[in-house]
Amino acid sequence: MNNSTTFTKNLINIQDDLLRFAYRLTSDKED
Repeated sequence: MNNSTTFTKNLINIQDDLLRFAYRLTSDKED
């Protein structure tokens, strides 16, 4: 079993979601 690999993939997915969320917030402010 490769638990560390799954954990890393989950971290990357969470980072992507946070980046998308932050990007949406900043673009909302610019409008």
